[in-house]
Amino acid sequence: MKGSMMPCGENLVWVNFLFWPGALLTCYLVAKHNDFGLRQTFLAAVGARNYQRSPLINLALAATLLGSVGLAAWIIQTCPSG
Repeated sequence: MKGSMMPCGENLVWVNFLFWPGALLTCYLVAKHNDFGLRQTFLAAVGARNYQRSPLINLALAATLLGSVGLAAWIIQTCPSG
């Protein structure tokens, strides 16, 4: 029984390979668009600082979040229920 659950848990690692590069790209775009340093970028990433958005920032953020959640949902749905 434990062996049938392992592949699903191992496949969820792919969500990290989609989320973290997307998050870093979004942070880079925010920093570049707003002329932020590292500290201001970190504060914007955690929601403690306002920043100006652009269509490219919105697209990168939406693709990162929806792609990661969609991939996780797909992996979970394709797991055997046994």
